[in-house]
Amino acid sequence: MPTLIKIGGSLTPDSALKIHRLLKNSKTKEKIFFFPGGGLFADLIRKYRKEVALRDFTTHKMALAALDQNAFLLADVFQCPCLTRISEIKKNKDSLVVIAPYRLLTEKWPFAGYNLNIDVFSSDSSALYLAHLLKARFVIATDVDGIFLKDPVVFKKDLKLLPILSAQDLKKIKRGGPLDETVADLMIKYKLDTWVVNGKYPQRILEIIRHNSVSKGTFVRYA
Repeated sequence: MPTLIKIGGSLTPDSALKIHRLLKNSKTKEKIFFFPGGGLFADLIRKYRKEVALRDFTTHKMALAALDQNAFLLADVFQCPCLTRISEIKKNKDSLVVIAPYRLLTEKWPFAGYNLNIDVFSSDSSALYLAHLLKARFVIATDVDGIFLKDPVVFKKDLKLLPILSAQDLKKIKRGGPLDETVADLMIKYKLDTWVVNGKYPQRILEIIRHNSVSKGTFVRYA
């Protein structure tokens, strides 16, 4: 089964390179797709939004273009292909590839009707949609260990990690982790489970690929 790994912008490029190096050296036979987060490019868009009255649709397009910037960066650092169309992604024979999503997410605009505020709908949901199209296992690599009842970045004290929950449970949690607010609805719509792990520990990603389980992280069931 192929795996799509959404690499959070906070992991780019240093931790992302460690993830790629481990997976490449593991010689896994499964196809691995890397999907970039917005990172510093997305932060710049948020800055402009405070200075200029930009519409959500405009910032959404800008954010998708930001994903491509990080895709080009990752592909160069990884020295692997950077692909922009579903047809070429499916045909490509390389085991490790980076997806630059702007073109394939703007040709059909699959998220018409959704709240496209970039703080509500982010690269998480875009990556999930691509995982659905590619029939891939979906892993979100971020800078925290998984999902909590409260945001571990805001609440510094020890918090209990939620090792497993449903998409419906996820919808009830406010600011409990790294995922955008639209992910749970899309998980249910596309019937796609989601793994959330700390990408600073690449071995955890390899555990999921090899064993469909992880020593520390969160598994979110779509049902």
